Amino acid sequence: LAFSHLLEFVRNRELRMRPPKAGSDTSKIDLVAARAVAMTAQSEKRHRLLESQAEELLRAFGIPTGKSILVTNPGQAASTAESIGFPVAMKLAAAGVAQKTDVGGVMLNILSAAEAQEAFNTLRRNCSKYAPMAAFRGVIVQSMVRRPNARELSLSMLTDPVLGPVIKLGAGGQMGSLLPETVAALPPIIAPVAEDLIARSRICQALGTFRGMPPADTEALVRVIMAMSRMAETIPSIAEVVINPLFIDEEGVLAVDCSVAICARSPLPDARHSHMTIAPCALDKKKCFTAPKGPMRMRLIRSDDFEPLRRLLARISRRSAYMRFHKEASKITTEELIDFTQIDYDREVALCVEDDNIYGPEIHAVARFRTLPGTSQAEFGILVEDSCQGNGIGTILMKALEQEARARGLDSLTGYILADNKPMRAMMTKLGYKQSQYSGDSSMLLFTLNLS
Repeated sequence: LAFSHLLEFVRNRELRMRPPKAGSDTSKIDLVAARAVAMTAQSEKRHRLLESQAEELLRAFGIPTGKSILVTNPGQAASTAESIGFPVAMKLAAAGVAQKTDVGGVMLNILSAAEAQEAFNTLRRNCSKYAPMAAFRGVIVQSMVRRPNARELSLSMLTDPVLGPVIKLGAGGQMGSLLPETVAALPPIIAPVAEDLIARSRICQALGTFRGMPPADTEALVRVIMAMSRMAETIPSIAEVVINPLFIDEEGVLAVDCSVAICARSPLPDARHSHMTIAPCALDKKKCFTAPKGPMRMRLIRSDDFEPLRRLLARISRRSAYMRFHKEASKITTEELIDFTQIDYDREVALCVEDDNIYGPEIHAVARFRTLPGTSQAEFGILVEDSCQGNGIGTILMKALEQEARARGLDSLTGYILADNKPMRAMMTKLGYKQSQYSGDSSMLLFTLNLS
């Protein structure tokens, strides 16, 4: 058992050490709108989101979804179905019903206003008969989704009492009853981990060329899995999300039905992301300032910063590379570069300074510290591009690192600096760091700041 856990650890580490693909970033999400949905539900004392709220939440995270309209009587059902256009689907809306199909709560291919009225009455009777304790709210009317090549999946985020949020993937719709097995992963989930999650699922075999259908757009599924991970990371008050079915075909993905449960936690994560096993990067933690080069931003490093960091290393001089890494930039391996971007923010912090050029954001400086195991001390490192040196960027980064270290209750920050790196020595002395000789190497100095 111990050996199998070791193999699983090695496999997961290898997945996280793969360079991310272009286009796998999920940072363009509307957190303000998403948190507003959760806060509204909490203020209304709801434990589950309304269907319209669930759809709004998914859209805020870039997950494609259909349009649902709630009706409360047969006449509304008929007029709404006519305005949407036949055929339509009609689904039961009742508090306390988790699986609509289990209580006869789904009717498809409604072709006329008369059928819509009859379907409303049938769904209401089924609710009274098969779920008498449920609170009937009405019926949801949706346009019928015409995607003949769609495979039905189930994607969910559940809260484990020990592990926190867990992302699960499996077969959806009626196939989910025949293939109940799911695969799981802990957020934060990056693209290689999402791809592995898909590959490990039993439904994966149906996502390629299958029974004359073209291959499904699995890259779209990767983005949805990562978006679900971001939801778990950024809004702790979301206790459960179940998308079932999630359609996937050659055109992409579509969330056909979604259920979202809300708990009493704050919709804002704390600084340590204590609701999660692995602390992620806080995407909304940024600081803007003006340098001689123009407007710049300081933010936390993300997993998709692999290419910008590689470009930064290609631009720095041999001296700057040696002062920071004690070797040429060309000798830095892909694995080392990925390690610079795969940050566990519970144990370390990595910051960068970037600006915008005609090609998009470009990183010009990085700084990080990593907590030494079993201690309240951390070791820091910093790199500023040659063209940006002497402009105060290094000082801004170091002060930000100190602030993060104090917030984590650390006692000290220590850095190893070459004795002939006079600009760095001068900056550290000005910031109040104490200099001492490193016993292991006469060419190296230790600079330490007591944070307590």
